Amino acid sequence: MTRVFSFGVALTILFGGLPHRAVAADVDLSRFPLAKAIPDNVFIAVAERSNPERQFLDDYWAEVTQAFVDSGVLTDVWDVLSDYVPDENLDEFEDAAGRLCELSGEVDWGSIFGKEFVHAGRMDLKAGPSPYTGLFMGRSDKDQAKANYTALKMMLDRISVDLLGKLLGEGAATMTERQDEGVAISTLRLRDLPQLSLHVAYRDDVILISFWDDSMLNESIALLKGSSKVKRLSETARFQDAFSQLPPAEDTMVFFDAERMLVNIRTLFTAMNQATAQGVQQNSDSAPKASWLRAISTFMDDISIIDYVASVEWTEGHRVFSDSITTVRRDAKSSPLYKIATSGAPLNDFEKFIPKEAETFEVSAGMNYASAYDYLKSFVSKNIPRGKVYVREIEAKQKKWELDIRKDLLGLLEGSTASAKMGKDWMYMLKVTDDRKFEQQVDRLIGLVNERLPQEASLMITRVDVGAKNKFKQISHPMMMFMGGGMSPPILGCAEGYFIIGSSEKMVKTCLNTSKGKHPSIRENQRWQKEAVAPDKGAITTISFKDETQYAQELQELVSSLSMAMMGMGLGMSGAFGGELPSEMETAITVLPPILAKLGPVAGKLDFYQSTSSYETFDGQKWYTHSVQNYKKPKKKGIETAKKKAR
Repeated sequence: MTRVFSFGVALTILFGGLPHRAVAADVDLSRFPLAKAIPDNVFIAVAERSNPERQFLDDYWAEVTQAFVDSGVLTDVWDVLSDYVPDENLDEFEDAAGRLCELSGEVDWGSIFGKEFVHAGRMDLKAGPSPYTGLFMGRSDKDQAKANYTALKMMLDRISVDLLGKLLGEGAATMTERQDEGVAISTLRLRDLPQLSLHVAYRDDVILISFWDDSMLNESIALLKGSSKVKRLSETARFQDAFSQLPPAEDTMVFFDAERMLVNIRTLFTAMNQATAQGVQQNSDSAPKASWLRAISTFMDDISIIDYVASVEWTEGHRVFSDSITTVRRDAKSSPLYKIATSGAPLNDFEKFIPKEAETFEVSAGMNYASAYDYLKSFVSKNIPRGKVYVREIEAKQKKWELDIRKDLLGLLEGSTASAKMGKDWMYMLKVTDDRKFEQQVDRLIGLVNERLPQEASLMITRVDVGAKNKFKQISHPMMMFMGGGMSPPILGCAEGYFIIGSSEKMVKTCLNTSKGKHPSIRENQRWQKEAVAPDKGAITTISFKDETQYAQELQELVSSLSMAMMGMGLGMSGAFGGELPSEMETAITVLPPILAKLGPVAGKLDFYQSTSSYETFDGQKWYTHSVQNYKKPKKKGIETAKKKAR
C-alpha cells in the first residue's frame, strides 16, 4: 500500500472538498477499523486501507524505491556520517551498523501496514522537549505482526547498545520491554532526555509505533481492547459532522483539526510571552524578543480562520479521486484574512481566456490585494519593533516617486487571476477595475526603473499589435539573452478588463481570440474532457488542470541544474577564500553535487504521472474541493520484453 502521507497533505488540503457522489447518512468506519483506536484529542488523523485497485501504484513506487537503493546515495550519506565518529570507535560503529542492516532485513517492512495504516498526532505542551507526539498503527497477518515486532525489538536493542552506546557512552540509551494484558511494548529511551522516546507495541495482528511521549500509545491500546475511558475521535461531533458531508471513504480518510492545533500553539506563545515579560523586568535586553513574540502571537490570531479539514479518497482505474471540505471558524468573518481570502467574485466562465491547446491552466477568484496591503501596513505599524518608522519610510519613498501603491496599483486589482501554458509559451492575467489607469501606472513603473538603470542597460520597449484596443508592449533587456539560453522578451498590456503578461505575441493573441469566441476554448480539448474534473454548472472559486507527462524529465533537469549550480558555487567560493574553504563548507560542496547527480535516475522513475485537476467552491462557511490525480497506464511487461529482444 502506497504511503504518501506527510504534514504537507494536511496543509495542501487547507482549501478543500466538493462531494460528487451520494453522501452517507452516518460515518461508516467498517473499512477503517483501526481508526476507532484514535483518541479524540489529536489534531491530525490519517487512515488508509489496502486496495487491490491501487496495486499499479505500489508497483510504480517499488521501482522508485529500488532505484533509490541502487543509486548508492545511502552509502554516500553513511560515509559522511562516519566521518563524525571518532577514529577509535569507527570499527565498532561500522560493525554495529552492519548488524543493524542484517536485523533490518528481518523486518518485512511492506507488511507492517499491509492491510491497514493509521497515523495520528497531537500536541501536548506538558510532554517535555517535544510538544508533538506521533503514533503509527498497522494491521497485517498475526504471524507477520509477531515476527515483525520481534525483529523491531531486536533493532531497538542494538540501537541502544551498539550505536547510541558507542556514540554517547555506555548507558546513555536503554531498551526495555513490558507486557500488558496481551500487549508487548518495547521502549527505547535516552538517559538525559527520557521524554524523547521510541515505542514499538504488538497486539494480535496490529503493530503500533509511537515516538516521544507514550501517553497516546497507551490510550490507543486501551481503545483497541475496549477498556479505555478516553473518547474516540470518530465519536466526536466535529468528526461526524465533517465526514457526513463527504462521500464514504474507500481508500483514505484524513481529518485535520486546525483549531485544536492552533489552540496549543497559541497557548505555547502565551507561556513564552509571560516568561519573556518577566525577563524584561529583570533585563531590558529582553524587550525586543518580547516584542517579536507578541507580534508572532498576534499574527497567528489574525490568520486563524480554519476550523477543521476533512478529506476522502477513492480509486477508479488509474485515477485517484478526492473530495475535501474545509470549514471556517464561526468568528472567522471578523478576521482580516477572511476578507482577504474570500472577496474575489465567483467564476462563471473560467474557460473564457483559456485556449483549446492549453496543457496547463489555472483560473482563480483570487484575493483582495488592497485589503492585504492595508492589513500588513497596520500590522507592521502596530506590532513590529520600529514598525511605524518602516511604514513612514515606505510612504516617503512612494511620495518621492509620486506613486501610491495602495491607490494606484493594488486598489485597481479586482482579484481574479488566470494563467495558461502551451508548450514553452505562457500567459498570466490579473483582472483590473480600470484598464486605462492601470496601464498608465505600469508605464510609470517602467519609467521609474529606466531612470535608475544606466542608459546602455535600460529596458527596451517595442509596441506590439495583438488585436486589442490598445497596443501591447514587448519589454527586453540584454540580460535576457544570458538567462536560460535566451529568455523570450515578455509581452504586456491591458485588454478586456485584464492586465496580461505573455511569453509571445502569438500566445496573447490566442488567449484574446479565445475570449472573443474566435478560437476554441479548453472545453473543446479532448484530453481535458477525458482527464479533468469540472462542475456541470454553478460558480466556482478556483479551477485548474496540470499536464504532468514530463514531470520526471523536468525533475531530472532540476536535479541536474542544482548539482551543476552547487559545483559552480563551490568553484566561486573557493576562489573567494583563496582556494581553501572551511572544512564544513568544503564537505558540503564536494559531497552534495555527486549525491544529487545520483538522484537523477531516481527522479526518472517518476514518469507515471499523467495529469492532475481540481475545482473549488465556497459558500461563505465552507470550501469544497473535488480533484483527481491521473496516472499513466503501466506498460505491459511482455510487450516491452518482446520489443527489447527485437532491438
